Amino acid sequence: MRIAVVASVIARHDAISMAARDTARALREAGFAVDLFTLRSDFPELGAHRVRDGAALGAHRAYRAADAVVCHFGVFSPIFEEIATRRGPARLVLRFHNVTPPEHVPPAQRALVERSLRQLDTLLGADAFWADSPTNAEVLTARGADRRKIEVIPLAVDRPAPATLEGKLTSPVRLLFVGRLVPSKGVLDLIETVDLVRAQGAVPFRLDIAGNEDFSDPAYAAEARAAVATRGLSEIVTFRGAVEDAELEALYRGAHLLLIPSYHEGFCRPVIEGLRAGCVPVGYAAYNLPHAAHGLGRMVRVGDREALASACLDLMSALAPRDASADPVLPLDAGPLSPSAFDAAARSYVQEFGFERVAAQTVQAVSELEQPHRGR
Repeated sequence: MRIAVVASVIARHDAISMAARDTARALREAGFAVDLFTLRSDFPELGAHRVRDGAALGAHRAYRAADAVVCHFGVFSPIFEEIATRRGPARLVLRFHNVTPPEHVPPAQRALVERSLRQLDTLLGADAFWADSPTNAEVLTARGADRRKIEVIPLAVDRPAPATLEGKLTSPVRLLFVGRLVPSKGVLDLIETVDLVRAQGAVPFRLDIAGNEDFSDPAYAAEARAAVATRGLSEIVTFRGAVEDAELEALYRGAHLLLIPSYHEGFCRPVIEGLRAGCVPVGYAAYNLPHAAHGLGRMVRVGDREALASACLDLMSALAPRDASADPVLPLDAGPLSPSAFDAAARSYVQEFGFERVAAQTVQAVSELEQPHRGR
């Protein structure tokens, strides 16, 4: 089979882009002939075909020769217009990464969200759907996709290198946020929470905010920086901006708690990355976050900063007990666990997201597609 993998962009520090790269890698390693199509690629080694719009995609010889098209969808793209109106025998797989609901984006971006949802509806006639998570599968079903065609295939997460919570120094407690600086990620909630933790707790701590500026909202990012300054948190909170892989790995290795106060997450790659690195996820019980955390963190009611601060304080106190001889016990959603038991549970759970396992699921799903008749 010849397979076309289509993504709006294949950019650095972007989860959907990484998923598209992983799809191409998995299928190429399995012996399929794979062509990548995108508006922009930051990775020349992928050999992706850059197309300016849907017409250019539809006219491309390699695209027209494909037996199957895998479309990585998370937001409107002009190149997806060709896929929505495709003709011919090629089978269509919609790799669905979810769309941030309009209520969780700034007013200026709501038109794009609505346009994205309308474009999604035109793709619901796909032959198969690969949802990143159970939450994304539910969204597809709610919009009218055939439930029988939906398969949950998670994103592959093979980084950072494994680390343990038990092996980390406990003073100061290190908090970490990884994600875009946009309203849906709850960064202002995060800053208010940190202020509450400082006011109510006695355990020394620091917070690092690692956010891709290219995909952030500049006005919201400026508001977040101003909030840190206004609240006098500049000595506690550090904005790292977009970090390269080595620096991100170092941040994960040093962190005890991963704070994810998101209002919407279709998958949430940082939760799995954090668990790999021995970080306890703490955040809102929004969309896929409870699924992603798997009980190995603390998820509180969405928007409840007091509850979020309380969860942080509980875990910080457990990690830095006043009685140094006491064995720490982490109060987690799945029940109390020692750091070593947490590490064992996290290590077992994150194996579900290893590249080899996800690649095998992807290859099997492609192999099950009905081979089309090649009468073009």
